[in-house]
Amino acid sequence: MAGLLDLTYATTLNALRGVPPIRVLQSIASGLLGPGAYQGGLRTAVWGVVLHFVIALGAASVFFLASRELSFLLEKPFLWGPVFGAGIYAFMHTVVLPLAANPRLHHTAFSFPTVSDFLVHVVLLGPVIVFAVRRFSR
Repeated sequence: MAGLLDLTYATTLNALRGVPPIRVLQSIASGLLGPGAYQGGLRTAVWGVVLHFVIALGAASVFFLASRELSFLLEKPFLWGPVFGAGIYAFMHTVVLPLAANPRLHHTAFSFPTVSDFLVHVVLLGPVIVFAVRRFSR
């Protein structure tokens, strides 16, 4: 669910800026494949979808594993959901994007998309993961 929400947000925000969805997906793929992903057509767009959901599943897995050891994480989902969302955002912007194969992804200047990205992680993505783990892992 978190992956779907994030992808919907990214494609919608970029569509409002005139960027077609295939380009958003190729951008995700470019993190692994480099700038050549933009010339890969539908094939690299599909890779973008796969990579996006691998990252989302990875984030959910991290929270699931942490909650096995730190059971208090499931006791206050309205607290830990936003905290985890902020953690996901911080990890993406300090580890994943700086290591991306596409140098264009390294830029994380303070801007509207950056602020809205942070808010989406804090308000939607982190809480969705926390509530899902809380609901389905007992």
